[in-house]
Amino acid sequence: MTSYYIQYHNADRIGSYPTEKLNFEADINSLTLDNSVKYDSWIYTKKRTVENAVGQYCFLIVGKTEKIKKYYLWAFFKIDDFEINNDGYYTVYGHGYDFEHPIFLNELQDFNDFKYFCGNFGLGFQNIDNHSFYKTLSSFSSETYLLVNSKEILFPSTEQYQDVISKSLSTKQIEILQTLYYFPNSSATAKELAKALNYESYHAANRQIGQIGKIISQTTGIIPPTYQGNNGDQPAYFLLIGEYYKDTGWEMWDELQQALRNLNLVSEDTDNSNERLPTETFQFDENELYKEGKVVQVFVNRYERNQKARQECINHYGDKCFTCGFDFGATYGDIAKGFIHVHHLTPLADINEEYNVDPINDLVPVCANCHSAIHLTKPAMTIEELKQRLKTSGR
Repeated sequence: MTSYYIQYHNADRIGSYPTEKLNFEADINSLTLDNSVKYDSWIYTKKRTVENAVGQYCFLIVGKTEKIKKYYLWAFFKIDDFEINNDGYYTVYGHGYDFEHPIFLNELQDFNDFKYFCGNFGLGFQNIDNHSFYKTLSSFSSETYLLVNSKEILFPSTEQYQDVISKSLSTKQIEILQTLYYFPNSSATAKELAKALNYESYHAANRQIGQIGKIISQTTGIIPPTYQGNNGDQPAYFLLIGEYYKDTGWEMWDELQQALRNLNLVSEDTDNSNERLPTETFQFDENELYKEGKVVQVFVNRYERNQKARQECINHYGDKCFTCGFDFGATYGDIAKGFIHVHHLTPLADINEEYNVDPINDLVPVCANCHSAIHLTKPAMTIEELKQRLKTSGR
């Protein structure tokens, strides 16, 4: 759960502003500060409360007397770490930003009550969760802005993404990432993803993205910020997939895109004439031997787009296995609804740069087991041969 703290900077007593190289004689209202996100040492305090505040958020409030005592919201930061010197003082580090124009607080509703609650800020560093004014302070700050603009440290590296994808994600979850990757600019809304993945509702796409983000968080130890959900504050796992915009959805992080390319799960050159058809695997159709679990790509002409060809195939045949009738959704519930492999009937060796896939005549939906069985022989079995085997075995 997200908690909020304040640090008070008494400019009169200290004789300077918290941001370096500012003219202390200047009127705060005339100052323009650098509001870019940076990793810095934000506060210096003797309060041991800091040790319980790592991972939480802090507002820096500055007080200065100009005829009357004026109070300003100066900076906002996430507490990431601290150091203790020999005198018992804590230097607190984190990601944060100064407000371009510090926000005058005196005239805001409930500020005087908040100042009284904080003991006229005499404690310096303290928790403010029990006063509603934290919501007012939060309305001026942006956790998402802070998070997005400090992602080089707060977000997984390409290597971490690769580790999660190769060790912790299911085939279905990898396909979802591939689908998002191939949208223009690797950006799509939940509705667009749901349509591409053959889900009936965009809620299913939201759940899948959230689940992938949760696995990334659990594997890497990177905790995203919270957002206000139906059940109160919830971790925003979806932000570990990409930057999120209300109107355009997720835009996949560059590091995640690179991880998919490094693992050969997507085409590295999105402008070339070939593109991967998701869930198509041919472990036994290559001349080389691969380690267990290696994904071998099958390419189709880019004019068809991987999702268009797949979707037209499923629209025609349905999402049950064409050979045995297995239905992932009926067996595993909503999480697997619409999931199915797509088998390419045309031999891989016959596909060349001029090849135009026919989603109806060249592709059929098959379950993972049947798909693997088809490729247990060389050349691969036909659909009719596999159906005959199933019939002979009594299935």
